[in-house]
Amino acid sequence: AVPVTCIGYLVLEVIIARMDLIKSGLGLQNHKQAKILNPTNILMAQIADHFINDLHREIEKNEKEHESAEQVKLEEDKQIIGRMVSEECLLDEQKKHKQEIKCNQLLLELLETERKYVQDLEEVCSAYLPLAQDPSK
Repeated sequence: AVPVTCIGYLVLEVIIARMDLIKSGLGLQNHKQAKILNPTNILMAQIADHFINDLHREIEKNEKEHESAEQVKLEEDKQIIGRMVSEECLLDEQKKHKQEIKCNQLLLELLETERKYVQDLEEVCSAYLPLAQDPSK
C-alpha cells in the first residue's frame, strides 16, 4: 500500500503542474505586445497561488498528524514491550522461587530420611552390639 503522504505529494505535484499551466495561460498572451495587465488574469493567478499554498499547509498538517500518530504508536509499543519484559522477569522470579521451594523441600526430606536412618542404625547397634562381644571376656 502506498502511504497517504506519498499519494498527497503526487496529487500536489499534479495540481501544481496544472496550476502552473493555468497561470501561464492566464498571464499575458503575448507579453511582448501587451502593455496593460488583465485584472481577471491577475486575480486568477492569485487564487491559484492561494490554492497551492493551502494545499502545502494541508499536506504539512497531515504529515505532522501522521508523525504524531506514529510517535504515539511507538510510545505505546515501547510500553507494551516494557510490560512484557517486566512480566517475563516476574515469571522468571516466580519460577526461580518455585524451584528454590522445591529444592528446599527435597533437602528437608533428605535430611529427615538421614535422621531416621541414623536413629534406626543406633537402635540396631544398641540391640546387636552387645551380642557381637566376645563371650570369653
